[in-house]
Amino acid sequence: MTSAEISLQYRNKTLGFFWAILDPVFLMITYWVLVSVIFDRGGPDYAALLFVCVLSWRWFLQSALGSIKLFVSNASLVQTVKFPLAILVLSRNALHALNFLMGLVAFIPLSILLKLDLTVNVLWILALIPIQFLFNLGVSLLFALIGIYLRDLHNLMSFALRLIFYLSPGLYSLSTIPTQYQVLMLSINPFASLFEAYKGALVTGVSPSIFILVPLVWSIVLISIANKFLVNPNRIIKDL
Repeated sequence: MTSAEISLQYRNKTLGFFWAILDPVFLMITYWVLVSVIFDRGGPDYAALLFVCVLSWRWFLQSALGSIKLFVSNASLVQTVKFPLAILVLSRNALHALNFLMGLVAFIPLSILLKLDLTVNVLWILALIPIQFLFNLGVSLLFALIGIYLRDLHNLMSFALRLIFYLSPGLYSLSTIPTQYQVLMLSINPFASLFEAYKGALVTGVSPSIFILVPLVWSIVLISIANKFLVNPNRIIKDL
């Protein structure tokens, strides 16, 4: 199913798979021009810091929003073939994880261009990717279920998730937030800890803090909630 999704996504596109690399690069350039050039903020490594955050957020956004109508759009398949419904969400998340990895390839020339000093902490990326994958999966499963009953969910979440991005330290540094609110943000906002972890591993050479467990805890909670509904697929199939 993932293979079919890949073929469908890049079919009839001249640059094909290169869009998985070019899309986050263009998005990063847009934000970089706005913040670093126009407002003269950010610092020398801002482009690299921004890129890893944009790439991570793009992965989450595609997974979350792309799952909302997943059960509804595959209603005929779900109603005629008996299989674990989570497979639909899992295959779609696998596709976006591949897009993330391909986008991560663009970080290699960027790090050389900006003369970044990568440290052994870059290996933390091997732990961060599975943690975000589980978090994306938990959110996607829940969104796919809610999307059956709330058909306006995509419109609502498009706005809400944009707000969450601006409330996360992606376009700006966590240090710009008053100290008393930093721990609060890291404790409740999974992307605050994810962004800081990606920045540390790939740019600043700092290992993740204990707050990297926050998105992991969110993952367990969200997947557990979704599983309570997925164990009874007959109700879902009936409501479709």
